[in-house]
Amino acid sequence: NVSGTITLGSTLPTITAAGGTLTIDGTGQSITISGNNATTIFTVNANATLNLQNITVANGKNIAPSADAEGGAIRNSGTLAIVNSTFSSNGTSSSNSRGGAIFSATGASLSISSSTFSSNYVASALCEGGAIYVQGGTATIVNSSFSGNSATCAFNPNGGAIFANGQG
Repeated sequence: NVSGTITLGSTLPTITAAGGTLTIDGTGQSITISGNNATTIFTVNANATLNLQNITVANGKNIAPSADAEGGAIRNSGTLAIVNSTFSSNGTSSSNSRGGAIFSATGASLSISSSTFSSNYVASALCEGGAIYVQGGTATIVNSSFSGNSATCAFNPNGGAIFANGQG
């Protein structure tokens, strides 16, 4: 029963299997969760499940100067289902950036329907997947739109919107 923008000062607690399935449903409300251009918003561990419905996820940012930056808004190692939601202005920046909005790890499951990805980005020396990077596992995307997403890299940019690595 909340409307408005929730601006984070730090990453939310990691979603674990022990906590059960977490569903955030903004039906009938106007909800934006903002990383304030300073933090990744969600981390989903292996065997954990996050369902997002009817929300906006914006301004998530993963800056890892000495490591891989994976997922500006969400780093998924479990099961992630997104329905009728918007991801906007999320990004990663490090020496190797992957998944401006979403990074989905090997063995993870990603399902997206009726959603919008706009102005998400990766920027670094090496980068892949301006909006979404799928390292492996499964990914299904239907009835969704991608616009203005980018991979701005010094070397070998891949996938302004989506990059799928192809690992099992």
